[in-house]
Amino acid sequence: MEPLSNVKIENILSLTGNNKCFECESSDVDWVSFPASVFICLNCGRRHKEFKFKPVLKSLSVSEFTPHEIKKMNLGGNARFHTLMDEYKISLKEPNIEYKYRTIISLYYFKLLDIQVNKIENREGAEQEYNKILGERPTYEIGKQIYQGVDINEINNIQEINSGENNKDNNNKTDSSLGGWLGYFGDKINNMTEYFGINSAIQNASNAMENFNIQETLNSAIDYTKNAKEYIMDKANEISQSDFVVETKEKVTNIVNDLKDGTMNIIKNTTDNIINPINNNNNQSQRQHQ
Repeated sequence: MEPLSNVKIENILSLTGNNKCFECESSDVDWVSFPASVFICLNCGRRHKEFKFKPVLKSLSVSEFTPHEIKKMNLGGNARFHTLMDEYKISLKEPNIEYKYRTIISLYYFKLLDIQVNKIENREGAEQEYNKILGERPTYEIGKQIYQGVDINEINNIQEINSGENNKDNNNKTDSSLGGWLGYFGDKINNMTEYFGINSAIQNASNAMENFNIQETLNSAIDYTKNAKEYIMDKANEISQSDFVVETKEKVTNIVNDLKDGTMNIIKNTTDNIINPINNNNNQSQRQHQ
């Protein structure tokens, strides 16, 4: 356990979305709520304490954190959880703010965060757990439902969620792989760095360098790069074939052709203006000699 240095606090809050309270958007952020790993203000922290499943609340400036919790904060954050809620159309303006933390997709996300941190820490069996959970991501209809269990923090097997009261049919699981997991981050290409956790990877690199754990940093960066590659290539191909891009390409081509033709005319006219007086002078000189 260790307190966070001012530098680490600044780095964590500098990640997109973390500088404002996840609940009320206040800029006075000093608390983190686990297992969601979202950053909130003191007033909303009091509201989180009233949740039935009792999240773990810690002050960024006062509390002590385990290395696992620090990695979890860097990997999670407000932007990532916000994007997940958007994808499953779960309102952030719901008066009962506990609602979004008790949905089935939220519980899946909490478990995924833990497994991803375990994988970064090279824990035994983490790779197998990670590959397993990617195929258990709840569908939209199932994910937005409320989990009826009592204690969210005691769920050790995500399959318990998918086979719970809100989902009697195991066939409703998504046959997701990398593409399904990337679905967390929606279709907002402008925030690409947040979707693939690249900012988190950078922060992890900074933390790891302080501990001289370079190998962990490299492994983390490789994982994020592999996950991003396929999605970026698919998205680039999709964009290149869109009507807007095709239309823009045609317009640019026409402009370039017009510019080329105009330039050639200017060159021709300039050349004519130079050559014609010379020819006229030569003709005049020849007539005088005759």
